[in-house]
Amino acid sequence: MRQALGMVRRYPVWVAVILLYAVAGFFSPAMLKPEQILNILQVTAFLGLVASGQTLSLLVGGIDLSVAGVVTMTNILATSMMMGQNERIPLALACCLALGLVVGVINGILIAVLRMAPIIATLAMNAILFGAALVYTAGAPYGTSAPAFNVVGQGSLFGLPASALCWLAITLALAWIMRRTTLGRWIYAVGSNETAARFMGVPARSVLVIAYALSAILAVLGSLLLTAYIGNPSLGIGNQFLLTSVKMQVTSGAVSTDIIHLGSPEGAQAAAQSLLEPLDYKIIDPKSVPDGAKSDYCYPFDSYGTVMSWNTKTYGENPPKTWAEFWDVAKFPGRRALRANAQDLIEIALLSDGVAPADVYPVLSTPEGLDRAIKRLEAIKPNVSVWWTSGAQSAQLLKDGEADLLVTWNGRAQTVKADGGAADYTFKGSVIGTDCLAVPKGAPNKEAAMKLIAAMTQPARVAKLTDFIAYGPVNPAGYEGGLIPKDRLKTLATAPENAGTSVFSNAGWWVKNGEVAQKAFDEMMNR
Repeated sequence: MRQALGMVRRYPVWVAVILLYAVAGFFSPAMLKPEQILNILQVTAFLGLVASGQTLSLLVGGIDLSVAGVVTMTNILATSMMMGQNERIPLALACCLALGLVVGVINGILIAVLRMAPIIATLAMNAILFGAALVYTAGAPYGTSAPAFNVVGQGSLFGLPASALCWLAITLALAWIMRRTTLGRWIYAVGSNETAARFMGVPARSVLVIAYALSAILAVLGSLLLTAYIGNPSLGIGNQFLLTSVKMQVTSGAVSTDIIHLGSPEGAQAAAQSLLEPLDYKIIDPKSVPDGAKSDYCYPFDSYGTVMSWNTKTYGENPPKTWAEFWDVAKFPGRRALRANAQDLIEIALLSDGVAPADVYPVLSTPEGLDRAIKRLEAIKPNVSVWWTSGAQSAQLLKDGEADLLVTWNGRAQTVKADGGAADYTFKGSVIGTDCLAVPKGAPNKEAAMKLIAAMTQPARVAKLTDFIAYGPVNPAGYEGGLIPKDRLKTLATAPENAGTSVFSNAGWWVKNGEVAQKAFDEMMNR
């Protein structure tokens, strides 16, 4: 008994993992099958490496939000350089590792030397990397990983997944560094008290730079494992890691961030996982958000619309005016392009079937609602020429005239239109998504964070955002008093004349039902 208690005290995390897996196996015996365990190890190895890097940034008292961009850029760079050829593997790997080193060193210098807040420095780097990926690919990722490289992500050695063995080897090396080397002791010292570490002679700035460099390199290695597993490029491959970064801070009790910017689906997911503080509506104005967009945990401040767009050369002055007409291939023939994802398309499918905007989620909450939407999508599937996977790709399809009717985001369609492309779009029946501001659970300055959110979302400030991007304020007061020029209103999803027939995406519904909806969508796509 004492030995068992000693093991629990010495290895609490491993004991917790084993117990959780045992519980999962009790409710789902398939989880205990050897092949399922090996499959889980294979597909989570890349996440384990990224988490190891994040651990280093947490140990030095910071956070690394650039990992999503690093993962994405590594995937894009590796596949575009390999182009499916084994002889290109060494150069591709060298360039990817160099990318990680450069990114990590820059992050470290910004934080350690220029004393920039880690969340600002790394989030800015994340945005730069995502932008670089878009510019590098022109919105259309290309290439594929080499067959010999794919063995690392898909093959096995001694009956174990090769990716899991890579993860184990790198993790053991990192553990040795942290426990047995001077650098490891310095990392702990800087994270515990940077000032005291300096007085003890620890080169704190160099340690910070090294920690962030290692974090980025581990993110690169994680992305390479993921790329070897899937074999293809994707501009959205790193999106999941931003929320993971926040979760690591909260669960470790080392929260150093007071406010985070999330998409509302991620905000709802974070709230469901108890990662966020409840919004203090005594400080924040509860009347500044429409009913359909309200949240108890993540305050929506800007919006975009998933809209119907079309090629003006094809339809002239008589384009489809409703989603029902979008589905009418006899009256409006032409090449159609839809997003290869259930989100927003489920709602649009119901709108095309005559469901009123206010009734979309009540219908989806019935047993037959999702099935009705899937059947509607299956009906138009034979007439879809392209299932796009990134907003940039959808814009390129519209710009090049490769699709006559598209489902895309208003910002993408507006960019093509503003650049002189033969394109137009409508907000009628659009599905409105929002970005939101939240306070991580355990934030050190919670009350001040609530006050800052209240200040940041004042009408004049949210209206000013439209000077830089076609994202409309969620706060209706942002449209009052001439704060936004009249000629700009028609480009904003939540402008009074645009929002009347729209549906606010219900992030809570997607958190609860998204997995089932996506599975039904994927099954429809494979039929």
